[in-house]
Amino acid sequence: MICPRCGKSNPEGTEFCLYCGANLQEKGSVKEEPEYEIKSMSDSQKNVPAIKKENSRKNLFIIIIGCIVLISIILVFLLR
Repeated sequence: MICPRCGKSNPEGTEFCLYCGANLQEKGSVKEEPEYEIKSMSDSQKNVPAIKKENSRKNLFIIIIGCIVLISIILVFLLR
């Protein structure tokens, strides 16, 4: 059963949608098939490189160093 409100699939015989709580037992409210079409990824989408953990760690390291430098500068001016 497809929920008419959120479009999620629910087990047959379910009275309420497991995702949004809509009543699935009302006549005419249950859609048997979704209205959208599922498309596969194109070749250009498949070739997009995934974000590497190295970049995430490098960015995190840069942010931490920047915070340390900023805190140090603030402390120098406050302790004068």
